[in-house]
Amino acid sequence: MAWTAGVVGAVSAVGAACGAYRTARRRKLLLERMEPVAPVAERRFGGTVCGPGPWEALSMGVLRTGPQGLAVAPGSVADTGSFGVRPFPGALRLVRVRPPHRDDPLRLRFVRYGRTDGAEDTQMTLVAECEAVGGPVSGARVLIGAGSEDLPYVLGALSAATPSPLPEPSAAGRDS
Repeated sequence: MAWTAGVVGAVSAVGAACGAYRTARRRKLLLERMEPVAPVAERRFGGTVCGPGPWEALSMGVLRTGPQGLAVAPGSVADTGSFGVRPFPGALRLVRVRPPHRDDPLRLRFVRYGRTDGAEDTQMTLVAECEAVGGPVSGARVLIGAGSEDLPYVLGALSAATPSPLPEPSAAGRDS
């Protein structure tokens, strides 16, 4: 009986390890393939914003991306009005995209985002870790959580809104 219990325990441990490996590999492949999608038309989806100062007020609502940039709109994903839309208070620089960590706020870690095509299952939650560039709280860490299908649109809106650094003056243009 002890031998049977040992075999069952070993088989269970191997099965759990294989499942954890497949999940980690799927997440890694998803993060490596993720590329920004340029915002052409307005798109609304579930998302969470966590950060200090003015970004704290953006934590409620749905994310909206479009040619105007990234904003938070009240209501549901199906609403199309522009009443109460709050644009992001400053530019953000993307640091990295990652799965939620243990030290992230609870509303970012435990929320599940539905699929945009209306399917029953949920998307994998991912976090865009950003740094505030200029604006009211320069250098602040801002976290934007969204589903794996929607985060490329957030990345596209962030890359379109981030100011490019000033070009270096050329040697021919300098006065001697």
